[in-house]
Amino acid sequence: MSPNHCFGSMMFFLSFTILESTARHMVPTEVGFTARLIHRDSPLSPFYDHVMSYTAWIEATIHRSRSRLNYLYYNMLSKDTLDNDLSLSPTLVHEGGEYLMSFNIGNPPSQVMGFADTSNGLIWVQCSDCNSQCEPEKGPFTKFLPSKSFTYEMEPCGSNVCNSLTGFQTCNSSDRSCKYRLVYEDNSETSGNLSSDSFSFDTTDGKHVDVGYLNFGCSEAPLTGGMQSYMGSVGLNQTPLSLISQLGIKKFSYCLVPFNLGSTSKMYFGSLPVTSGGQTPLLYPNSDAYYVKVLGISVGADDPNLEGVFDVYDVRDGWIIDSGTTYSSLETDAFDRLLAKFITLPDLQQKKEDPRNRFELCFAANANDMETFPGVTVHFDGAELILNVESTFVKIEDDGIICLALLRSGSPVSILGNFQLQNCHVGYDLEAQVVSFAPVDCADS
Repeated sequence: MSPNHCFGSMMFFLSFTILESTARHMVPTEVGFTARLIHRDSPLSPFYDHVMSYTAWIEATIHRSRSRLNYLYYNMLSKDTLDNDLSLSPTLVHEGGEYLMSFNIGNPPSQVMGFADTSNGLIWVQCSDCNSQCEPEKGPFTKFLPSKSFTYEMEPCGSNVCNSLTGFQTCNSSDRSCKYRLVYEDNSETSGNLSSDSFSFDTTDGKHVDVGYLNFGCSEAPLTGGMQSYMGSVGLNQTPLSLISQLGIKKFSYCLVPFNLGSTSKMYFGSLPVTSGGQTPLLYPNSDAYYVKVLGISVGADDPNLEGVFDVYDVRDGWIIDSGTTYSSLETDAFDRLLAKFITLPDLQQKKEDPRNRFELCFAANANDMETFPGVTVHFDGAELILNVESTFVKIEDDGIICLALLRSGSPVSILGNFQLQNCHVGYDLEAQVVSFAPVDCADS
């Protein structure tokens, strides 16, 4: 196995660079396009808060990571298996994701946005008929107005597409349109009509590229409960209604620059993705998330003992690689063993409690001390991911501490988040059913 050096944290605003496309619902394998990614907290994002400090940003990303973990747990598992010694508050809700995608729907086109999500399938956006709880419009982006598009159609109930919404679709007895209702773990929900219309993307060189007609959810009442920052979603998993599946794309990858550089990141589709480096198989084809098997984790220069370092016991015997999560999380047994390993290392600074209980393992240190901290290697089945110090620890200067940037999941779910994947090409080859990790300076890629 060839080690790969990678690290990172962010969100998606996608503005596309497409070479060419003449297909409807299908992008030929020889055609590729590149999406520009913008972190939700970047100055380029409509969510940017210019008064937010770096410490406040860390706290916000921890909150969102826990919210995302809670969402994925309730989406995939029974509530009965949560650890009794850790409470995940039911008020923590899925707040969208970490990256935004901009695109156009309809004729004439209307520019809308949604969070890119590798652990969901449905594309949905806010429509004009949503109630008073809808998210206010951000910047130049508008809600989609179905009545203004002469190519908009509602999907009929009973169609194959409607039936693919197993467990989520409902049919209206009067108009027989295909309606959906998605309920989240805190009883927040989005509902509307499953529809179809023309999709297009504005490229970075000023071109307007049509990719054909896609199915999407037109949400009339998308924001009830706490989902006040969830403006829409672009599913990227392998289920039938995701962007990936509808376009027939077999490969995609993304490369995240370190957040503190303030640069945009990229996602690659079709013929352009980078799928080199160490490869590990996806565990569950056509699943609602991307699972990979983790054999173990080693710290520093220790020789990996894949049977003795520790085993990762988590959902479906796999880690979820998730675009909507900032900080990675580990189930309790694995997390405790990793903390115990760090505490025994002789060269680390004095342990110090995090005064605000954000991270569980912190040290009294300044930024210069990070150079002496060890990295972490994640051992997959067939690949290694070497996390540099910058993707293993986070400094909180206000409190004079450097902390291990990992969270205890408190459930069988373990997630590989974006903070650990900066400066790394993460490639998905859906034909071969593998994920790859390749080290690169993402700012120059």
